Amino acid sequence: MSFLVLSVVVAAVVVTALRRALPAVAVLAWFGVVYGLAASGVLGAFERMPPKIPLVALSAVGIALLVSRVAAVKEALRVMPSWWPVAFQTFRAPLEVALYLLFTAGQLPEQMTFAGRNFDVLVGVSAPVMAFLIATKRAPPWVQWLWQLAAVGLLINVVSIAITSAPGPLHLDWPGAPLTIVAQWPYALLPGFLVPCAVLGHVLAISKLRGNAQQE
Repeated sequence: MSFLVLSVVVAAVVVTALRRALPAVAVLAWFGVVYGLAASGVLGAFERMPPKIPLVALSAVGIALLVSRVAAVKEALRVMPSWWPVAFQTFRAPLEVALYLLFTAGQLPEQMTFAGRNFDVLVGVSAPVMAFLIATKRAPPWVQWLWQLAAVGLLINVVSIAITSAPGPLHLDWPGAPLTIVAQWPYALLPGFLVPCAVLGHVLAISKLRGNAQQE
């Protein structure tokens, strides 16, 4: 239930920031798609190629990028302050707490948490601080770039761990049970919505960094 609540909160934050109906409709429709794929068992077919869960995550990113090209949404993103996509990454802190709770309940392998190999919580904890520094013009561009690169690196790390922890041809010999809970609702929202949100937050932040550099 915590994954569903967190996903709804993240979606509400995005829709409120954009103040457009199209993103809200797109998010609701996508939640329905992820639910349908999880309920039908499609996401649980780990041995079948191509792997379904990474495709769902990539599809979410692709659809969001298409929505961002709509004129009204594009303008809303353009006028969004540079600190917003950084502050947005704060959701990764409660997400990591939720993952740890799943581990303590025996539903998630240890390497997927901050008790193991996943240090993505550092992004969520530092995001509000970095956003404040950007908002108050105390973070020079090189500091922002360094934070973005480190955060992207941590995201790549946990995604790699997730892919190699799940059953299938890419599975590595991690200790404990394989990662299968992400094929179930509402945990499918982790790869199907929350990870794409983190990716898109970085895309927007880096785009704004590059735009600011070109204006100087």
